[in-house]
Parts: sequence; C-alpha cells; structure tokens
Amino acid sequence: MLLARSVGLCLLSGLALQPGTSLDGHVEIICKWHHGGFQPRAWSTFKIISMTIIPILGIVILRDVEAVPLFYQKTNESVARGYSIGPFNATLATLLQPLSDGVFGTRFKDFLSDTDLVIDVSTAADRKGCSNAHRNDTKLPCRSRFFIPGGIEQFAPQLLVDERFSGSDDVQPVLAKNLRGYHLEFQESGSVVFDQQKDCIRQGYKLGAYQLCLKDVGAHQMATHMTPCPKSFAASMACMSNTTWPLDKGWGTTLSTYSRQADVTYNGLNGTIMAHKFPNSTLTPVDIAASELLQVFKVLFSPADPNSTYGSFLDRLEIVANKPVEPLTVWQYFEGLVELSETDTRVDRRAMIGLQSLLAIPIYHCQAKDFIELRQLLLAQVNNSAIFETLGRDIINLFPIVEPDTDIYPAFMRYTLQVGHGSLIAYIALACVTLSLCLVANATASITAVGKTFRHMGPFPLLTQICDCEIMDGNGRSVPLEHFREMEAGQRLSRASHMHSKLVGRNTQVDRAGPEIPVNSG
Repeated sequence: MLLARSVGLCLLSGLALQPGTSLDGHVEIICKWHHGGFQPRAWSTFKIISMTIIPILGIVILRDVEAVPLFYQKTNESVARGYSIGPFNATLATLLQPLSDGVFGTRFKDFLSDTDLVIDVSTAADRKGCSNAHRNDTKLPCRSRFFIPGGIEQFAPQLLVDERFSGSDDVQPVLAKNLRGYHLEFQESGSVVFDQQKDCIRQGYKLGAYQLCLKDVGAHQMATHMTPCPKSFAASMACMSNTTWPLDKGWGTTLSTYSRQADVTYNGLNGTIMAHKFPNSTLTPVDIAASELLQVFKVLFSPADPNSTYGSFLDRLEIVANKPVEPLTVWQYFEGLVELSETDTRVDRRAMIGLQSLLAIPIYHCQAKDFIELRQLLLAQVNNSAIFETLGRDIINLFPIVEPDTDIYPAFMRYTLQVGHGSLIAYIALACVTLSLCLVANATASITAVGKTFRHMGPFPLLTQICDCEIMDGNGRSVPLEHFREMEAGQRLSRASHMHSKLVGRNTQVDRAGPEIPVNSG
C-alpha cells in the first residue's frame, strides 16, 4: 500500500520490504553508504528482526514443551501374574539377615533416588520447602513423597518368552495393572524427644557405630533420629562403650506409610520403571509400629541365632557366625557428612535422603513376595540329591507363600506433546498479536483511500511492480528497465537510493522517452 501514496516509495525501501531480499542484502542496505537516508535502513532492520524473532520466540516457548511417552495395553489377555506390595512382615527379617550386606550395600543412601525402582511423587511445594533458601522457614516444611511399587524384576525375563513380544527392540514395555505399592511421606523433624533405652538401638563396632531411634508420634506416623559416633571416639575404639555421644546432634525425620494402586509400565528386559499412572488419589494408611521396624534393624545387623531352626540350617552352611558389616558403611557415610555440614548446610539434605533410604529398604524387602519369587526360582531346580531333600527343602519351606495378584499385559509406546502453561500462554499471545495485525491491515485496505487504490493489484508483489508501477529518478523522470541492465553491480545500490517507485494512474500511460502523457477518455 505504500506504493499507492502520491509520493510513492523509495526504491531502496521497496527492496528492503521485498520478501525475496536475503539477509546479506539487508545488511548491505543498513551498512553501506547511500542516499536513501534513514527509512530504508529502518525497514531492513525491521525485516531482520521479523526474520529472527519467530525462531527466538520458538526456542523460548519450546523449552517448556516435552515429548512424553505414553503406554497402552496391547492385548486383553495377560501374559503373567505379578506380586503387589503386601503387609509389612517384621518376622521375615530373620530370613533376610544373611543377605543384609547385599540388600543394603554401599549404595544404601541412593535407594529412594533409584528411578528404576522408586517414583518420586513430591510436589513443587514439597521441593520448595527442601531448598536451601527455605531451610529455616518453619512455615514451609521440607517434605518428600515416594511411591514404591512391587516390581517385576524377579520374573521380567520370563515374560519375553511369550509370542506377543517381538524380541528385537531395545525396550519391551509391559503393563502391570492395579499394582499396589507403598506411598512413603517424610518430613524433616528434630524436635522429638526419644527414650534412649526404649526407642533407640546402637549398632556397629568399636571403631564405628551409630544410634538409630524410632518412636510412634501419631496415627500411622513415626519419628526417627540418626546420630553417628564422633571420629574422636572411633579413633579410641570407644563407640560401643561411651554413653555420651548418642546425645550429640544428628538428623531426624518423620515417616508416614500408606498403600495405593497404580498402573505401572516396566521394561520387560530388566524390570525397570518406565511410566506410571494413578487411577485415583486414595491413600490407605499402613500400620507399621516403630518398635517393629526397630526390631527389624536389630535382627538384620546382628549375628543369626544359632539356637533357632533357621540358625541351625545356616550353621550347616557355615555362615551362622556372620555379623553384617553394613553398620560400618552406614556410620562412615553419616559421620563423613557431620564435618561437611558445619560449613555447608546443603549437606544436611544429603544426610536426610540417606536416612530416609535407610528406613525404606527393610520396609520394601520385608515382604512375602520377595521370598515367594526366590522360592519359585529355587524349586524350579528340584533334583533328587540328598542335600536338597534335607537341608535345601527345609530352608525353602521356611519361605512364606503368597498368591500373585497383579495382571501383566504386553504394551506399546506412543508419544504425546506436553505443553506447559507458560508456553501455552505465549502461543496464544503470539497468535492473537498476529491475527490483530492482519485485521488492522485488512481494515486499512478496506477503509482508507490508499488501501482502496491498492486492492485491485492482487497478491503478487513482483507482478504489481512490473505491471502497475513505474520507477522515477530524483528529477521525476521515468527510468526504463533497460537503464537497470546497464548498471554495474557496484552501482546499483547507490543509484537505487535516488529512485522512487509509485503506482501508474489508471487514466495515464507512460512515455518511456519523457514524462507521462494524459490519455483522453473521450
């Protein structure tokens, strides 16, 4: 529409507005010397901004857009039956005791951070309260929430034998429907007073030990506190005899235990968690007494009782006298954080996660399902040897029996885009601005005299330039096309800055040799 003005449009500005002008052309208009003045440079600057602003906005907007995998049930017929988390059984600690070092291991502190087994369901408010900036804000407590499903790692490889699995992909998703698991809620706390004789146990060795305290503080809630033996007492081999260090400062948290159901997708190749979906928000409280859990720790980290039935079996295997060394690993981790926490309070969060993981491990493993899976694996190797018929079968018969309760289905994966609220608002705002500019341009073309003059020109700027416009030099004389062909490449930009382009009147014709000659309409 700028061509329809009486003064026309500077040819250099027209070049800047042409859709085909490249980036280096705009840079040339802005940087090179010419007589076009400010306007062509302004138009080229505007075009460069318009070319780059959309990709920039796209990058900013897309930072909050994520491709999320979704998993769908492939068949209506299950390929196996799995085991949910069942009731906590403290008596199973006796059977678990010979495996204590392996169950906890040197990475015990990372149990709740293992995304292959545990799902972190903490909210944004929970994480904000745990941030270092809000450590001393009593109105914003530090909470952590975790969902621990039953898992399929013990029999995952058996699923892939089914013909409904291709066996050629790196990921073989399987869906466990209505799989029950534990929902653990932790909140940092250091204000609970414990009875040193009733609520606490000291575990370890003379050169390294810790005191663990557990106490019921409400319905389905217990408080716990961890205090490692100071290095000064460890150096003098006094961790088990000195009675003063358990009163030192340590770390405390509360634990509330619930159960809930979820549809969990696993990788059938290794049993790791790929996705989950909660059908509802219902949480069912689970009764785990602090005294029970404390007794579990006492059994797990003490030598097996040689006078018990299980102890006699272990004695025949020559492992009855073993005392787990895991308490030394636990002490080493927490005592190593004591000195660091004096200079960096963020270390307290590491200690808290380690304590929470320590509490979660026996709750997860004192399950009948762990032993029924082991029982099935061992019974699959039945033979008629004398050792199996006596000792082997007697040990296996101590393992509890529980029926599977979860259907396992083949699944397939698809992707969907998940857009954050910020990105969605940005997209809507960008679309509204673009639509508004289009409406303004159309309104201008429909209402103003200049717009009405230009409406008949059509949607092709190049044809409009050739058929309906003329180029005039600084003296108002028409410049024929042949004149442009004679220009050398280095002269074109400078000479174009002296020229203007304007619409040819509908009642005039152009004399290429001179000025315009009116045409009689007679």
